[in-house]
Amino acid sequence: MPRPSRFIPRSRPLDRWRADSVYGGDYKIRKLLEDHDCAYVLTVAKSHKVWYRYAQLAVEALSAAIAAERWQRLSCGVGAKGERLYDWAWLSLPRILDNPAFRVGLLVRRSLDDQQHCTYYLTFAPATTVLTTLVQVAGSRWKVEACFELAKQEVGLADYEVRHYTAWYRHITLSMLALAFLAVVRHALTLHEHPKKRPGRPSSPRSGLATRTSAFAQPYRLGRSSSA
Repeated sequence: MPRPSRFIPRSRPLDRWRADSVYGGDYKIRKLLEDHDCAYVLTVAKSHKVWYRYAQLAVEALSAAIAAERWQRLSCGVGAKGERLYDWAWLSLPRILDNPAFRVGLLVRRSLDDQQHCTYYLTFAPATTVLTTLVQVAGSRWKVEACFELAKQEVGLADYEVRHYTAWYRHITLSMLALAFLAVVRHALTLHEHPKKRPGRPSSPRSGLATRTSAFAQPYRLGRSSSA
């Protein structure tokens, strides 16, 4: 799998990186991002240990000691069923950083239905970053997961049988390109659709077909023009 070092030279300072616990638990990846001043919100396992007050503690145990008044109920974005509300808390971790303008912390997301169910994130961000910003970055991964799930269903993102990285990379790239093309076509169709008719007044199938035909013909021409 490609490592972040491949993309960091092209990354702007203060870019926010978001990843799951596979990357969040890797110290080398976190150190690499910190050395390039790339802000991150990385998921870690509940057993992941951090230094706090001269001792190493699991993040699960550390979050259990957070005072009740430090929790805030915030939305991390809109999901399939509306706003995704959770209780959130952030705890500063004692770290001496090369860049004093940054700070490291532990971000905890707690379920509203089951307070024992928590998700843990290590954060590295400018000292001026507020909790709501960290929450929005943490919730942005939902869009990525939804995109990959759609790609698996529509363009066969996971339907490959290869053994080498080059072949895998080509398949993934072409699959995501196909998904991007479908997204552009769908957007073009929605722009040219007429407003829905009121109940009791069925629309004409012929008008719907004409709308879709004109949507393909007008804004998105690939290659030669229609007069060629």
